[in-house]
Amino acid sequence: MSKKLNPYYCVYVVETDKYIENNWDKISVYIGMSRYKPNERFLQHRDGQKPYKKRHGKPLKLIDEFTVERIGNKILANDIERLVWFKLFNSQEYKPVQRYAPSLQGRSEYLDDYPNYPS
Repeated sequence: MSKKLNPYYCVYVVETDKYIENNWDKISVYIGMSRYKPNERFLQHRDGQKPYKKRHGKPLKLIDEFTVERIGNKILANDIERLVWFKLFNSQEYKPVQRYAPSLQGRSEYLDDYPNYPS
C-alpha cells in the first residue's frame, strides 16, 4: 500500500458495523476526507493504521457511489464532505455515525446552503 499523499483530496463513505451492533434500521456510515486514494484510506481504517474513533464502529466496506475524487483543495473537499453528510443524514437508507457535519480545524464559516442540490 502506498503511503504517498495525492496532490488532490477525496471524499469517501465507509459502511460500519454500528447498525448491526445497535440493531438500527439504517446502515451506519462514516464520511471522511483524505489525500489518500479512497481504497487506501479504507484499508488504513480497516487495518488500524490510521483509524477513526472506535465509537464509529468497525469499517466493513467502502461505498463507491458517494466517493468524490480529484478535489482541488481542502476547503472544497470539506464542503463536499459536508454535502455528502447532509445527504446521508436526510437519507432513508443511511445514518452517519458522526453526530454533526464534519468540520475543518480552524474553519468557522461554512457554505451549507446548497440551492442546486436536492435534499
